[in-house]
Amino acid sequence: MEVREFSDSRGVGRAASPFAVETTPPGVAVAPQAQGKTQPSPDAPIASAVPAGPLPSDAPPTTPVESPDVKTLVPEDAPIVSDGSIAPDGPPDVVCAIAVALRLPSVRSSKAALRIRTALGELREGARYALGQPTLIGMFSLTALQSLLVMPSIQGLMPVYAAEVFGVDSRGLGLMLSAVGAGSTLGTFTLASIGEIRAKGVVTLASTSVVTLAMAVFSVNTLFHTAYLNLMILSAAMMVFFSVSNAIIQSTVSDEYRGRVTGLYMLTWGLFPFGSLIAGFLAEQLGAPHATQIAVGVMVGLFALTMWRIRALRELGRF
Repeated sequence: MEVREFSDSRGVGRAASPFAVETTPPGVAVAPQAQGKTQPSPDAPIASAVPAGPLPSDAPPTTPVESPDVKTLVPEDAPIVSDGSIAPDGPPDVVCAIAVALRLPSVRSSKAALRIRTALGELREGARYALGQPTLIGMFSLTALQSLLVMPSIQGLMPVYAAEVFGVDSRGLGLMLSAVGAGSTLGTFTLASIGEIRAKGVVTLASTSVVTLAMAVFSVNTLFHTAYLNLMILSAAMMVFFSVSNAIIQSTVSDEYRGRVTGLYMLTWGLFPFGSLIAGFLAEQLGAPHATQIAVGVMVGLFALTMWRIRALRELGRF
């Protein structure tokens, strides 16, 4: 295999090829051959030099390829890389690949630079946008009622109901918790089977009413078996409410504010610990059933007030 030296604007390299013929540009001196390979003259500019001679008789036909530095004769079936250069065979492919990569133009991203703002400023801007949307205010209010009154009075006080009201042990408490999971699963599959819901506002208000009614029934129930069914209905209605209300919020908010408004919406879930503190205090003073009944009364009053004050919720409730 013959060894040839070549040069370009970046320097001199070496490559191996079974056959190659290069023509020396005019005005460039080439030193005589020494020990089977050529050396460039020290008094002349660096140029490509390969031993002259005819190609082997069995060599494939060649095609001249123009280059900014040299003119090379290469086989027609030689591999071509992305920028039109010829990829030689053998180990020097790595050298050629590096040279080609250096010659490729740099690609600049057309994405605009992001402006960095403080998290507090982002939340303030999202809150200003949410306060200007009556539908978002209504959905936030109904979700806050669920987190502050419903979840603490049912799930938070469930161990008290199991021990003091239904008189069951840990296995009975586990069955009550499983009823909540079964109802949530039932509500999710029901929504998935229905598909597109056009009257989302009606479903949201109806599910809130079912949750309030199920809380009232649960607070006066003393039978364990009916309590299991009651918890399933209540948790299914809660899952329907959360799913549909989230869909209403996502479809109402513009793309620019969707992330910030969703973050504010999730803050309403943070009311659960405060509701649990109040429910626990009332259950210690009055008992778990009375604490739940007080929560039901507050739920009904705030729900009616929200519907009266926010006209967007009444419009959502129309068919």
